[in-house]
Amino acid sequence: MEFLKSLWPNSSTNVITIPQHIEGELEDDLDLKVRALTYLFKRLDIENLPAFINDENGIYDLNGNSEDSYNEKLDTIYNKPEFERVLVTDEHRILVDWFKNRFRSICILSNSPPSGSHDMGKHFRFQVLKPDSTDEEYLKTLISSDIYIEHSIDPIMKTDILIEIIQNQKSLRPSYKKHFNKNDRANIILQYVRKLSEIVQVDRIYKATLLTKLEQYRVNTLGLIKEDQIIDPNVSTDSDFENGVKVFPGGGIRSRSRSPVRRYSNDKLTTPAPPPILSKPLTQLKMNSQLPPPSPSSMKLTPPSSPTKSIHTSSPRLRSRSSSPIKSLKKKQSMTILKMDKSLNKSQDSLNHEENLISKDDKALIYNQSEQAVLFRVDRERKLLRSS
Repeated sequence: MEFLKSLWPNSSTNVITIPQHIEGELEDDLDLKVRALTYLFKRLDIENLPAFINDENGIYDLNGNSEDSYNEKLDTIYNKPEFERVLVTDEHRILVDWFKNRFRSICILSNSPPSGSHDMGKHFRFQVLKPDSTDEEYLKTLISSDIYIEHSIDPIMKTDILIEIIQNQKSLRPSYKKHFNKNDRANIILQYVRKLSEIVQVDRIYKATLLTKLEQYRVNTLGLIKEDQIIDPNVSTDSDFENGVKVFPGGGIRSRSRSPVRRYSNDKLTTPAPPPILSKPLTQLKMNSQLPPPSPSSMKLTPPSSPTKSIHTSSPRLRSRSSSPIKSLKKKQSMTILKMDKSLNKSQDSLNHEENLISKDDKALIYNQSEQAVLFRVDRERKLLRSS
């Protein structure tokens, strides 16, 4: 209650300025912007937003907390509907953790507010990046920001991305201007958070696809081992030797058809025979985990079908969209990315241990397909937003 009271406008007149949540030269007064963002951070429960906002029906729900009676009036004063529209009407909304990080990018102010500011929550803070800052200051401020802090991104990659964005923005600037203006600054920040969202999503789909390939490899390997364990009635199964060479440690793979009691009695009545010569050589896969796995160069997996191709063939016909900014993709358009994200979280450890089983060429192919899948989805979402 005290928090909401502190955000109530304190004006001697009956005029209340409502923020428009515009970035660039037409941005809101900085004090008003700080108050609005502080309120909306709590109101929309930004800190606890899930990685993907849209539900199974493809609807984005940013209602957040609605426990206090002041909310209805403060929602109007701080223009909650327009702020939701800003977050939801970006084509990158289908990507992981977009809403949290778009919010963080908006919290980078063009100057220090007269009344000051304070951090809103863990990894949610106000920063200042003036439009006429040097390239080095742009790099330092944005790379050290909390944008996509949930995901591990190489600082060198961040630097390369940002340098390219800054150079592109300079090419759009008139030659007589030496510094960026507020519009330039706003676009640099927006392009930066967009690019990071794509990089993160590509990486997650890439890793999820690798896990799928490794699972297929494990299934195929298990099938070969089981086939190799079929008992040949003409060959003894008691030996750990093949052609006189020991290939299994004690307690290795043995036939389950022999009773321990029966075997013990037979061993007492008969003289131990020399190691038999197996008529069927064991495959390399039968040599259990004691032998090193095959090198990536000697084993190549069949490349997966292109993610972009599967999108074309499996997506349902798009229906007309509502004019509401809260509407989003239909269920099957964004749930694929969500499902791949969940599969990645399940088996991250196995990926780290077995990734070398996939050749470099296959990895490059999978990464390229992951890139194309993300770019395709973002482009399709852009077209949907324009047509709504």
